[in-house]
Amino acid sequence: MITKEFSGFSFTLAGNFFINEIKSPKRYKWGDTNNTHDHLSTCINFSADKIDGKVEQAYIVTVGDCVVYVGEFSNSLRDRWLKVDNYIWHHKDHLIYEALTENKEVSLWLTNDPWIELSSGVKINISKSIEHHILKNNDLLWNQRNN
Repeated sequence: MITKEFSGFSFTLAGNFFINEIKSPKRYKWGDTNNTHDHLSTCINFSADKIDGKVEQAYIVTVGDCVVYVGEFSNSLRDRWLKVDNYIWHHKDHLIYEALTENKEVSLWLTNDPWIELSSGVKINISKSIEHHILKNNDLLWNQRNN
């Protein structure tokens, strides 16, 4: 298991993105504001089985060793990131695709343990708070508006 520390939190490698030579069977609105529909070609190779079923997680995206994006999802990773098979579907698709065409390594990392236990014994998920903490304390390239 490969881990990375960032902004006070520990993340585990969920997978690496790649461009699949076989495009998705279905066309999706992708990549621009001209309402263009095309087949998806960007996929993720998960680092372990059943990662796509993870729920309520904060995550970071790296290009090489640089953290470029932070986000979180409430439902499963599959619901947030994938359309069919392992073709990705996310509003940063075009940036991931662009980095991959420049032969850069682009990876997805999930928080190790986004749960805390309150003094009352109640456990709550703090993924949204992790995302906000990272955004507040870092100027991440892909979290900028209009990109």
